[in-house]
Amino acid sequence: MVTLQSLARQAAELDALYRDLGAKALDALRQSDPELARELDDMWDENAPRWLTEKPLGFGGRSALELLANDERDRVMRALLQLKCGIST
Repeated sequence: MVTLQSLARQAAELDALYRDLGAKALDALRQSDPELARELDDMWDENAPRWLTEKPLGFGGRSALELLANDERDRVMRALLQLKCGIST
């Protein structure tokens, strides 16, 4: 039987995995694209890893990490600029 407690535990485990993946992705970006990593750090501070793995509406169901993996850096940079200027994506 599935319980709310077991589902909550699984959700917490998944959340921890996403945070870890985001942190690893940010570390990789610091090596491969320091400019983008600085923008993320400046914009999101400790939430930058989470932002990399979330799937905001403006990315068509994909995360910033997925876009970067598909060589869509410009789209990610545009989103950061829009957010910085207060324009909704």
